[in-house]
Amino acid sequence: MRGLGKLLLGLLLGAGLVSCAGPKPYDDYALAYVALRAAKDAEASRYSPGYWSKAERLYRDGQQAYKENSNERAKKFFIESKKFAEKAENVTRLKKFQSGGVP
Repeated sequence: MRGLGKLLLGLLLGAGLVSCAGPKPYDDYALAYVALRAAKDAEASRYSPGYWSKAERLYRDGQQAYKENSNERAKKFFIESKKFAEKAENVTRLKKFQSGGVP
């Protein structure tokens, strides 16, 4: 009976770990990457360093979680990274426009 209990516990823990992984967030990864590239091309690191650095950090955290197969965490990081990259790009374009530059 004792061996059966350990086996059941092991199966439950294994099933829990597998279910936490979820599907790979391919789309979220790609969208975050594209948003970062657009922000970089707009020079967000110069005009909006706060949002830019947060977007970069979240993206790196997402990559790490992705490598560790922590797919739900990776997805959250990529979604947040995309959001901050878009904010960085928008702030950058606004600041460039206000200063008479080309957005």
